[in-house]
Amino acid sequence: MSYGRPYILNIKGAIHDGWASISDFDEYLDSDFLYHFLSSSTVQNYWKAKINSSSVSNLNSEIIRSLPVPIIDKGLQKKIAEILDKFQSLLSDTKGLLPQEIEQRQKQYEYYREKLLTFTDVYASTHAR
Repeated sequence: MSYGRPYILNIKGAIHDGWASISDFDEYLDSDFLYHFLSSSTVQNYWKAKINSSSVSNLNSEIIRSLPVPIIDKGLQKKIAEILDKFQSLLSDTKGLLPQEIEQRQKQYEYYREKLLTFTDVYASTHAR
C-alpha cells in the first residue's frame, strides 16, 4: 500500500494495476538519477500533497505528469547517481552492524541525497518540462 516508490526494471513487460510506467526519458535523464530523484523527500512530499485523501492513496498519470523534473547535464546526473549509489551500497553493507550505526548510515544517505538534489528545486522551478 505504498505509492510513489520507484523501481528500475530494465525489462520489457506489462504494467499491472496500481503501477505506472515512465518511459522515453533516456534522451534527457539518466535512469539511476531519475530513480534517486523520485526517491527524494522532495518528490515524496510532492506526491503526498497531490494524492487524494481516501483510504487508499493513489497517484495517477495527471499527478505524475505534473511533477517538475530537472533536466541537467547527463554527465552531472550520472555523477550524482554514482555518489548516491555508493551511499546505498554502504548502507547495504551495514547489515551486521549495530542498529544505531545502520540508522546513522541511513540518515547520512538521506542527507546527501537531499543535498545533491537540492539544486534541482531551483532549476526545476525555472525549467519544468
